[in-house]
Amino acid sequence: MSEAAPLQPPPTPVAVPVLAVDGLNAYYGRAHVLEDVGFEMGRESVAIVGRNGMGKTTLCNAIMGIRPPELSGSIRFEGQELVGRPSYRIAGAGIGGEQQMLAIGRALLTNPKLLVMDEPSEGLAPTIIEHLIESFRALEHEGVSILLIEQNLGVATALADRQLIMISGQIATETTAEALVNDPDAQRRYLGVEPLAERH
Repeated sequence: MSEAAPLQPPPTPVAVPVLAVDGLNAYYGRAHVLEDVGFEMGRESVAIVGRNGMGKTTLCNAIMGIRPPELSGSIRFEGQELVGRPSYRIAGAGIGGEQQMLAIGRALLTNPKLLVMDEPSEGLAPTIIEHLIESFRALEHEGVSILLIEQNLGVATALADRQLIMISGQIATETTAEALVNDPDAQRRYLGVEPLAERH
């Protein structure tokens, strides 16, 4: 009688990223605005920072289905392809891409799984920004993933530990909030801003 094969543990399920962007290219006419952009995120908050004109808003629009004339590559939300879907279906799948405070509040009524925000702090008073950051932290604690497109380095680093730096339509590098805050040279080089440490 042959020995029975030992029992094998069941395979560990592979975690599907909340958002996976792969080989994303976007064009406005001949202008190549996004060049082979790729990144993944899970349940954490992620900030995409960079100077004006680097493609951050185009990336946000592409994720939300507000597409430029030509778009190629893949954007997957919980494994489901978004490229080619209309924006209302993307929002219905559990993403609210918003900019203004009222619109953000309206989006939260739909219980999104992923909140994509394009420069939410723009034009807001510092005290309002503090409340905004507190609200976003509470949302993250409740399980909402946040993708923040932000020029305000203080807001970006306060909200998200993962920092993706966008230069000329590409994700040039990834760093952490702590590393970026403590690197004035990187702040000048990548973002063209007066370093946070030297503002006081």
